[in-house]
Amino acid sequence: MARSIQSIRLLGMFIFLGFGLLHGSESPSFFIEHINIENLKHVSERIVRAELQLDTGQEYDEEQLRQALYRVERLQFIRETEFSLEKGSRRGAYVLKIHVTETRRLFWLLLTDSLLVRNNYRLSDEPGTSKYLANLDGQAFGYRWFSRKTEWRVFLPGGFAMTHYDLFGTGMVVDAGLGIPPSFNSRDFDFGTLPFTEDGSQFEIAASDSTLIAFSSLTYPISQEQSLNLGMYSGNIGISELQSRGTEEKRKLEDTEFQFNFATLNWTHNTTDHPYFPLTGRFIQAGLQWEWNQLAFDEATQDLVGGYDTWTWSRNSVVASYKEFWQLNSRDSFGLDFDVRYAGVHVSGKPEELALETEDYVSARGGIELSLSRNLMNRRFLYGSRDFRVTLSAGYRRYDTDLDEEKFTPDPNYGMYHAGVGLTMRDSWGAFRITVRYEQSNRGLWP
Repeated sequence: MARSIQSIRLLGMFIFLGFGLLHGSESPSFFIEHINIENLKHVSERIVRAELQLDTGQEYDEEQLRQALYRVERLQFIRETEFSLEKGSRRGAYVLKIHVTETRRLFWLLLTDSLLVRNNYRLSDEPGTSKYLANLDGQAFGYRWFSRKTEWRVFLPGGFAMTHYDLFGTGMVVDAGLGIPPSFNSRDFDFGTLPFTEDGSQFEIAASDSTLIAFSSLTYPISQEQSLNLGMYSGNIGISELQSRGTEEKRKLEDTEFQFNFATLNWTHNTTDHPYFPLTGRFIQAGLQWEWNQLAFDEATQDLVGGYDTWTWSRNSVVASYKEFWQLNSRDSFGLDFDVRYAGVHVSGKPEELALETEDYVSARGGIELSLSRNLMNRRFLYGSRDFRVTLSAGYRRYDTDLDEEKFTPDPNYGMYHAGVGLTMRDSWGAFRITVRYEQSNRGLWP
């Protein structure tokens, strides 16, 4: 009997220890009594509180607090954040103190594959003909200021934009803007396979100063990591130069315009630590896209583009992307980037003699990229920079359609390999990235 009682006691003790170990393995929670935000000079405190998505009088574990700070650091005008917990006015309560470091109000932003080396860009059918291209685009220089929950921005060479946070207290974010982009190239709009001439060849366009683009978007947070985004973009671009990809002939154009309208609906899951240069975390996005585009040519150009004055096409797409970043150690990070798009294209207003025999066709695109980056500096560098990084990347991208390959020059179905090396710097002025890329395709032509 005594032995049975002793066995029961031992069993009870093991159960008690088991529950204690199980409970001890859980992350501790902190009851947040107050939230104090420190070191704000220009940024509105309401914006920071809205992006934290934390409420006083609630309990949060350490991971939830860190995720809240990641969301704040993803703001373009916040460079870094730190938090600490202090004892509150009663037992078990804490005061959350958040120290914020802002970027400068006068800022610059450069996000581009700036120097692009493409092998075998065939301007003619002669074997061995190649051309090396370099372009610098995606840059912006401007000034920002804040009022309550709104950030206002002006850009050079000309533009205005605003971002409003926590619309109607729902956590929604609204963006809107109007302006002239620093540069424009038809590659920026990913035209895909467009048979502009009788033999199915394509051409390249460059914009004039009359380029004007408007955009707006609405983002609704589903949870701390997930959101829905509705975006709309439109533009009226004056085309100053056109070059057929089958010849070396260039035309200066007048009264020639490219109009585009673009809408997108995306679901996003984002746990990355930075909007432009993430080093850790996961980014998943899936959505729908709709496009409507029209090119209108002057009489002097119609013979070069098939003898028509307007050409219209629309594209409905399903898109998805997956990005994963791993912090290998204090200096190195590894990244995986995968994306796909499946689209139906409708063409209208085309002449009968064009190579495209049907008004509808399907196009698909998919790609994968691997990257490895290393921070070259473990100390502050140049205007207080805390990150100066070199990145090596390599990948493959495939483009396919259901068009007849024999009727197009070059082939609309092709693959492209690419490799690059880039430099990235973040400092109190903003963000900078410059990348040298090498691309090789089986037809020698960018999409």
